[in-house]
Amino acid sequence: MANKSIFLTIISIFILSSGYAQENQTDSIADNNQVAKQSPKISFAGLPLLSFDRSKGTGFGAIGMGFFKLSDKSGTKPSSVMLMGKYTTKKNWHAAAMGNLFFAEDNYRLMIGGGYMNSNFQTYEQLDNANVEVPYNNHGGFLFVMPSVRVWNQLYLGLGGQIFKSHLDVDFPDPMPDSISVSWMNSLAFSTMFDTRDSPYNPSKGVNSSVRFNFFPNWMENIDTYYKMYFEFNFYKRIDHSKVLASRASMNVGLGGLPFVGQNYVGNRDIRGYT
Repeated sequence: MANKSIFLTIISIFILSSGYAQENQTDSIADNNQVAKQSPKISFAGLPLLSFDRSKGTGFGAIGMGFFKLSDKSGTKPSSVMLMGKYTTKKNWHAAAMGNLFFAEDNYRLMIGGGYMNSNFQTYEQLDNANVEVPYNNHGGFLFVMPSVRVWNQLYLGLGGQIFKSHLDVDFPDPMPDSISVSWMNSLAFSTMFDTRDSPYNPSKGVNSSVRFNFFPNWMENIDTYYKMYFEFNFYKRIDHSKVLASRASMNVGLGGLPFVGQNYVGNRDIRGYT
C-alpha cells in the first residue's frame, strides 16, 4: 500500500503544484510582443522535501520545476517540466520526471511522466490466530501518457494509458517461506475534462471537473481484468486580493479483480473516505 501512496503522491504533486505562483498579466498592456521580449523564456522553482515517519524514517528530497510557453500567442498557458527525488533513512526512495504541456493556444494538452520507487513497509497478517506484523518491500517503475484535445469551448477529451510494474517481496516469519510476486498495472485510459481555471497552477477562479476511466485488461499482463473510474470536481472563487475559496469533491471506483496495489485507500490528496 505504501507503493500506491508514493505513486499517487508523485502525480498529485505534479498536477497540483503551486510552485508557479502566477501567470503574467498582460491585459493592461497594449504591446504584448514587447512584454514577451522582456519576460524570461523559462522560469524555475524549487521546493525541498522533508519528512519524518516512524515506519519510513527521516526523509530528504527536492522538487525542481521549469515553466515556459510553447507559443508567444496570448491565451497560451505555461507548460511545465518537473524533476523530483526523495530518500529516507530506512532506504525508501523514489524519483520521477514529468511534463505538463500546452500546445496551440491550449487546444492540445499532453501529460507525460515516469519514475521508479522503492518502499519498505509492513502489513498485518493473521497467523496462528494472532495478528503478526509482516515487513515487505515493494519496488517498481511507471510510465504514463495522456494527450487530450479541445472539442468544444473548454471541454477536452483525452486518450492514453499507463504502464506500472511492481515487485512485492513479503518477509513472512519462519518457518513460512517468503513470498515474491510481480504484478502489472497496465491500462488504457479515457478522460474528459471541463476546465475554466484562470491558471493551471495557482487558480483564483473557475472550475476544473474531470472524469477518467481506466481499463486494465488481462491481455496487457494484468493478473485479471478490472476497471477504475475517477470523478473530480474543483471550484475556485476569489474572495479578496489575498484569499481564494477552493472546494473539491471526488470519488474513486474500482470494479473487477483489483490486485492489492490497485485498490483505493484513504489519504493522499483526499483525506476523507473509506477504502
